[in-house]
Amino acid sequence: MDALESMEILKAAAGEGGRIEGRSFAGLALDGARISGFTFVGGSLGGSFAGSSFTGCAFEGVSLGSSDLTGASFTQCLFEGDALSGAKLEGAAFTRSRLEVPVSRGPDLKKSFFNLCDFGQAFVVQGADLGTAVFMDCSFKAFGALESVLEFSVFRDCGFSSVKMSKSKAKGMQMTGLTLPAFAAGESDLSQAVFMNCIMSGARFDTCRMDGATFSGADLSGSHFSASSAAKASFPGASFRSADIGGLSAPYADFSRSDFGGARCLGADLAGVNLHRAKEIDPQAMGINAPGARLTDRALARAEDFRPRLRWGGPEPRAGRGAPWFRACPEPEPEEEAGPARRAGQFDGPERRTGQGWYGAGLSGSGQISSPASLVWEDMGQSE
Repeated sequence: MDALESMEILKAAAGEGGRIEGRSFAGLALDGARISGFTFVGGSLGGSFAGSSFTGCAFEGVSLGSSDLTGASFTQCLFEGDALSGAKLEGAAFTRSRLEVPVSRGPDLKKSFFNLCDFGQAFVVQGADLGTAVFMDCSFKAFGALESVLEFSVFRDCGFSSVKMSKSKAKGMQMTGLTLPAFAAGESDLSQAVFMNCIMSGARFDTCRMDGATFSGADLSGSHFSASSAAKASFPGASFRSADIGGLSAPYADFSRSDFGGARCLGADLAGVNLHRAKEIDPQAMGINAPGARLTDRALARAEDFRPRLRWGGPEPRAGRGAPWFRACPEPEPEEEAGPARRAGQFDGPERRTGQGWYGAGLSGSGQISSPASLVWEDMGQSE
């Protein structure tokens, strides 16, 4: 059966307004076809639709499990009932579509792309593969993943009412700038996952693996950790106010600039962690097992507190003569630590001319080194 014959079969089965009810199709060959305006109600749609384009179509309770929809695109389409269960939708693209599919069992949605989609009252996948899938500007009421794969999937600028994961693999998953109320993860792998600037108040992590995960700037106030590991994870700037982290094992994790105000930490394992400028935390008084924890990271403190002192190096700029040069002036090095070239006032590299000025590392207008670590930009018209 070729594409032309397959399309004629669909058109012949369609009633007024392109509505096809209770029909089952098998063996259709519509790879790369453009299909628009059809409404499939009940029955099944079987065949090969790889790379096809669906526009303004509705799939109301129709089974797509026997269809190959790899790389297909759906624009302003409607999915209802059990339409996605068992569907092969690897690399498919959904744009401005509505998916009223409360429970989908075993759909293959890896590498798929969802943009400006509405997932209705609930979107729960069981045994699904959402690896490397991307969700942009989508609306979820209740999102659930049961025994599913979400490895390296991306959620950005999406809205959620609740998120629940159970026995799922979400390694490398990325969530950025999201509000995640009622977030719950149980017996799931969140290692190397990224939660960037997310609001996760009251989140629950039960028997989760979060090794190497990143919760940068996350609001985890009131959250609960039970029998969970987060070795070498990063929580910079996170808030743990009133949280219960007693069941968290996070050796060598980064908690720099985190806030632990009112947190219950008894029994937490924070061996070797970085607590640089963390707020309201006293490991000994709070019953935290924290051998080797660093309360201050000296190198990081020096970098954060560094303020270069600038000195104007010349007269006020004359009209039409460009800007004056400036020099950063750190503390001079001791004479005995200076190299032989510096002590001799020599420089083994040529000056470079940039624009209207001369640029040289540590050189004054005369070519002599004026400061061990100075940076000079000098206008030619002002070195007199």
